[in-house]
Amino acid sequence: MEFNYTMISNAKNGDEQAITFLMEQFKPLMLKEASRNGNLDEDCLQELRIAFVKAIQEFDFEKLTY
Repeated sequence: MEFNYTMISNAKNGDEQAITFLMEQFKPLMLKEASRNGNLDEDCLQELRIAFVKAIQEFDFEKLTY
């Protein structure tokens, strides 16, 4: 997965398509984490999605951190 600065920048500026694109890129990882006990935990998945969007909004390009 190539790191896409443009897509993150667009998502930070509220572009819903960019947010959706990034979320789809990380969906397998979120599903894996939400299924640690063998069953999909929908509440955990929702919390991961919320944290993901928050991390995008707080991402600092200068530090390359969130």
